[in-house]
Amino acid sequence: MKKIVVPVDFSENTECTCNYAIHFAEKEETEIMLFHAYMYPIATADMTDDVVDSSTLITPEIMDSIEKAAKAGMKHLKDRLDKMFENEGIKNIHLKTKVTNGMAEYEILDICDTYHPDMVIMSSSGRGHKSDKILGSIALKIMEHATMPVLTIPENTEYEKIQNVLYITDFDESDISAVENLVEILKPFKVKIHCLHVEHSNKDLIDNLLMDYLKEHFEEEFKKGTMFFEVVQDKDVLKAVEEYIEDKEINLVALLHHKRRLLSKLFHPSMTKKVFYHTLLPLLTFHDISENNEIEN
Repeated sequence: MKKIVVPVDFSENTECTCNYAIHFAEKEETEIMLFHAYMYPIATADMTDDVVDSSTLITPEIMDSIEKAAKAGMKHLKDRLDKMFENEGIKNIHLKTKVTNGMAEYEILDICDTYHPDMVIMSSSGRGHKSDKILGSIALKIMEHATMPVLTIPENTEYEKIQNVLYITDFDESDISAVENLVEILKPFKVKIHCLHVEHSNKDLIDNLLMDYLKEHFEEEFKKGTMFFEVVQDKDVLKAVEEYIEDKEINLVALLHHKRRLLSKLFHPSMTKKVFYHTLLPLLTFHDISENNEIEN
């Protein structure tokens, strides 16, 4: 049975995140783990004060209230989804829930280590996080350290059926395994996968040979017309990607994650904001198995 972890915070983004999880689960027996981590507020005294104001202290009653609110939010979400499954006759998706206290990024990584999901689907922002700060967000922390594919959904994104997927390649040695994983994930769906490399120097011949090698590996899919391979030349990588997204009506972007290396190489942080929030596209990242995945302090 396939397993998906869906971190939720009960914000407006939660519904869309759950919709994407249901989409990826609808074709086979799947268990979805709805996961929520809550934290108690940290009360600190003003550095100029000699005494901590007792009104700022976190009492057992406040802690109990926060825990109850988190569990109530999860129950409400699960009840709503169970009702939807019943009304729509969905019997192959099974919901589990877990609510825990702790920092979200570390608790999510911990549940990934113990639950061993096939995929994580989460919002790229949430309560208390600015959506334009993805490089410092919980989502990027999970993308950096999770060993399974991570799908992040930008804030305020409306669910859209996935039909055209863009895989951005930099001809890395792990590209083939990442694309194989992508093909496997999307196998139950009728989608087209577009592999794109943007050449911004003068290596046309080399890049075309490398793309031909990638194409040969997926010759069966290429002949079926479900995979496409293209090298475009443009000094402005961002512009080329945006134009390709618009031309091919892409509704999901995928890439191999290199602990920020590929992201920073392809897109300056300000460009990342424009690609993944201006275009409102979900981003699916694959772990580079050739890199050490230890959590950085």
